Amino acid sequence: ALADDPRLDARPIGPRQATRVVADSQARLPRTSRLVITARELPLLVAVTDAAPPERCEALAAQGADVVTLPARDGLVDVAALLGELGRRDMTHVLVEGGAHLLGSLFDLEQVDAVDVFIAPILETGARSPGPVAGSGKSSMMEALRLVDVTMSQVEGDLRVQGTIAHPWL
Repeated sequence: ALADDPRLDARPIGPRQATRVVADSQARLPRTSRLVITARELPLLVAVTDAAPPERCEALAAQGADVVTLPARDGLVDVAALLGELGRRDMTHVLVEGGAHLLGSLFDLEQVDAVDVFIAPILETGARSPGPVAGSGKSSMMEALRLVDVTMSQVEGDLRVQGTIAHPWL
């Protein structure tokens, strides 16, 4: 959210609008971001930790965001606690467009059912190049998660790969 300033809205707008959820441990989301500016027209939940300055939380709430304080894990919003909060709110389907750490946390918690990945024809090289998914990961390729029911297509020059996780933990 800080790097890309997304709206995270459905286009075209249909009869249902999902609640947009941002894990923002220190409430750094700018009040001028597209997420916050549209908070009164499209629901926005901002999950923070006790480390978030109260004045930032109040400013987000004043612009229409629903700010909820959750426990921290390694200085970030505890993803398991966030999923629990979403469940308490009867939010049972979550589409995640996040960074490597958030995605990695969800994979580590075995909470990913399917993926919809867009791969741009761009190669970022170097040892410090960011990967799409962080987290604990698997120790070998034999343990790597496999996709089933895979479909591939091209969307505006990007490769789109969709598939369901073959759940080895079931």
